[in-house]
Amino acid sequence: MISKAICLFCSLFVMLPIHGNSVADFPKVSEKAQTDWFPLGEATICTDAGDYKVVTIAAQMLADDVERVTTARSTLASATSLKKLPHGATVVAGTVGHSRIIDELVRQKAIDVAAIKGKWESYIVATLSRPGQGQLLVIAGSDRRGTAFGLTTLSEAIGVSPWYWWADVTPQHKKAIYVEPGTFVQGEPSVQYRGIFINDERFGGWARWAEQKHGKVGPETYKRVFELLLRLKANYLWPAMHPGTQAFNDNPENARLADDYAIVMGSSHCEQMLRNNEGEWKAVNQRAKERGEEGLGDFNYITNRQTMQNYWETRVKTNGRYENTYTLGLRGIHDYPMEGANTTAERVALMQQAIDDQRDMLRRNIKKPIEEIQQVLCTYEEVLEAYHNGLKVPEDVTLLWSDDKHGYCRNLCNPEEMKRKGGAGIYYHLSYHGDPASWIWLSPLSTAFLSSELTKAYTYGARKIWVFNVGDIKPAEKEISFVMDLAWDIHRWKPSEAHNYIKYWAAKTFGNERLRVGEHSSGMVAQEIADIQAGYYRLQTAGKDAHVWFINYSAEQIEQRIAEWRTLKAHATELGSRIPESLKDAYFELISYPVCGAAMINEYQLLARRSMVRATAGDSIGAMKDANRVRQMFDSLNEWTRRYNEDILDGKWQQFFNW
Repeated sequence: MISKAICLFCSLFVMLPIHGNSVADFPKVSEKAQTDWFPLGEATICTDAGDYKVVTIAAQMLADDVERVTTARSTLASATSLKKLPHGATVVAGTVGHSRIIDELVRQKAIDVAAIKGKWESYIVATLSRPGQGQLLVIAGSDRRGTAFGLTTLSEAIGVSPWYWWADVTPQHKKAIYVEPGTFVQGEPSVQYRGIFINDERFGGWARWAEQKHGKVGPETYKRVFELLLRLKANYLWPAMHPGTQAFNDNPENARLADDYAIVMGSSHCEQMLRNNEGEWKAVNQRAKERGEEGLGDFNYITNRQTMQNYWETRVKTNGRYENTYTLGLRGIHDYPMEGANTTAERVALMQQAIDDQRDMLRRNIKKPIEEIQQVLCTYEEVLEAYHNGLKVPEDVTLLWSDDKHGYCRNLCNPEEMKRKGGAGIYYHLSYHGDPASWIWLSPLSTAFLSSELTKAYTYGARKIWVFNVGDIKPAEKEISFVMDLAWDIHRWKPSEAHNYIKYWAAKTFGNERLRVGEHSSGMVAQEIADIQAGYYRLQTAGKDAHVWFINYSAEQIEQRIAEWRTLKAHATELGSRIPESLKDAYFELISYPVCGAAMINEYQLLARRSMVRATAGDSIGAMKDANRVRQMFDSLNEWTRRYNEDILDGKWQQFFNW
């Protein structure tokens, strides 16, 4: 029998207006009390202990964020029915079918989840009245990540940047927080799996210092990574894999944490079946050699097939209970070509055998039909060559295309490939380490360029997975935010609109106030940042900071380029002097360091080259003048990076950057 209290609650429920289907339309937040607006700053946040772990984690994140913004601490509670909810304003967050409170609200027709039921990572947000007991703010997710994303989107709406920790973006203080009443429906994201690949050229040194307890990259670091992904509404990670870090699965706690945070784990193009070959095969052989033992032998599928199968299958057995994607195929250790095959035909045959064997071990160890186990063929390097020369890829396997290592999509689906059940995706570089020329220090690709290339990939079928090589996360914060926003809603930042993204992002990150210069007011801060960044992207397009030393600029172009970089540097520095004290660290990390660093390294490299040209031509005075400026830039760059590594928050980013 339904209680009178619940009947009264239901009879007074009114379906409020429905908001749009975009994160940009998320219910508005105000510091001022308004009629029927929900008082988040004084609310209890309630979940069902029987719901997914990530729901509790995201609820805790929201409580922490309310405190960051207001200094008032939200109370967390657990309840299993409407009758057990606390009095007063209450946030109720839960997953349809896994939260007893949400399911009760559905049964009583207090909320309607028809629009999200059975959908991928969708959610509704609704405000409800409880006469005499306080309002409810309900966040109901279609699945565990849907609920988490509803909570993290609310966190961002109240003013907490996804980069509050990774870029030290301090939220603006508010006396109170009120959420607009109504019902908001968020549908499925444009891309199903959206995430990053930590290709850790610097990451390991900083993380080893930061995790002093473990002395290596481990759970404390990955907690921060997983939280960042949730805040970006991302769901996918290829973990760090270079020798400077520990293999992700060396510590079983990492995989368990990933599942707690609902992050889908995969592995890079050269790490089949969730195995880190550098840290788990090569390292084992090295330790065995030091002990005078045999080890695992060669990573050669012709001569050592059974050992390699056992190696892969062991990982499937230990991690198969989690949500993963499995990289199929065969490559060599650490991004090298496969061993044992010398011709294209041999590589195709060997890769075909490996794929068949890998799928067999998935069938043996995971209690799902093989077609429901997410598998990936990353068509990178010789794998693409094999694919174009007869490799047979099962229909349920996702084809993961790659860009050309500089951001241009080089191979996308043809009409037949677009019909594949497994769909397609893109492995895309926001940072690149390798031949013919690395670019791993700064992030040079503009949002307009990214939108153009990624929209093209999406149009030609790359909708299952987007995974971005982000180097070490920093300093690609802006670009990571952009590509994750685009993956969430492909229509939000079309190529014709994407140049406006930085202004939108800067307004959210730094506000959009008119800052004063002495007695006079300047332009709006978001527009100024957008103007600086536009100049930065334009100059990087004409030559990435890592590549200008070998680009054949004319003498006039060198002069013009140095002058333009100096102007940008001066603007970025002057604006930095006007940024509020609470945001100065964030401004330095996100704007000043990359812009001024790029200006200095351009001058350093271009003048070093010109100095040699002048010396060869007999202009010793001009050569020495350039050489002296080069020394100044060298010292300035070192000091600039030392400031980042050592001065911010008492050395929080120690050992992170090395230009």
